[in-house]
Amino acid sequence: MVADVYTSSVYLFIGYGDGTFDDDKYFSIVEEEHDPDLIAAGDFNNDKYADIAVSMYWTNEIRIYLGNGTGHFENLYICRVGNDSMPAAFTINDFDGDKNLDILVANNVGENIAFLHGYGNGTFAEAMNYPTGYNSPTSIDVGYFNRDN
Repeated sequence: MVADVYTSSVYLFIGYGDGTFDDDKYFSIVEEEHDPDLIAAGDFNNDKYADIAVSMYWTNEIRIYLGNGTGHFENLYICRVGNDSMPAAFTINDFDGDKNLDILVANNVGENIAFLHGYGNGTFAEAMNYPTGYNSPTSIDVGYFNRDN
């Protein structure tokens, strides 16, 4: 998968399992230019098909596209991460142990980390923002550092 900021498109390359790929499939992800920046895959609605999350830096959003198992995506869901936040990075995981994927977003200009609780149906709760002080986060990753799982 590739997010292309210049064409406001996502390119999907389907692998054959032998190291080769089908010609790219692409789809325009917005009706107007919103500059897709980062992209990640996960199963956000628990249907066993890959879904796509795309960050939109200038509109302060993570957009969710649900996959139907054929390489096509539909049912756009928009997650707002805070006014003037400008997401610089995000990561996907089940952060609260409910078996549904959640999203953590590093908001560069907003100087916060946004938590988007996933409901397991392709939708998410309103962002909960945690301030980082005067620091502008530009990347994010997760790990089990204190063996609390």
